[in-house]
Amino acid sequence: MIETFLMDGQVLCDMMCGIGPLAVKSAVKKKGLRVVCNDLNPEGIRYCKENIKLNKVGDRVIPFNMDAREFVKMHVDQSNYIDQPEKLKIKKEFVKFDHCYMNLPVDAVEFLDAFIGIFKNANPKVWLKD
Repeated sequence: MIETFLMDGQVLCDMMCGIGPLAVKSAVKKKGLRVVCNDLNPEGIRYCKENIKLNKVGDRVIPFNMDAREFVKMHVDQSNYIDQPEKLKIKKEFVKFDHCYMNLPVDAVEFLDAFIGIFKNANPKVWLKD
């Protein structure tokens, strides 16, 4: 998946990253990839941060500790603040994601509803460019 779909210059959104095996490995293998990752489990994020540090990808991987639905909604909503950097929770160059991982095989399908209508109020200048 990393070699086939992810390209330098893109942003990966990992909604359920755990300790970051796919998020961090993707950033390690693709030097121009930026990653925003999330997990609900604070211990998972603690180890994800350690994983990020050990693999020296802290400038390209940003971890969050939130509910997956709230995380992806917050991420898309951030596009409305693209011209107001002081309001951004995610760095400007990480706002528009190109791919989204939901690496929780048992439950991922339960989270697809998080995308229904999510782009309705998103900034078209961000999401429709390119």
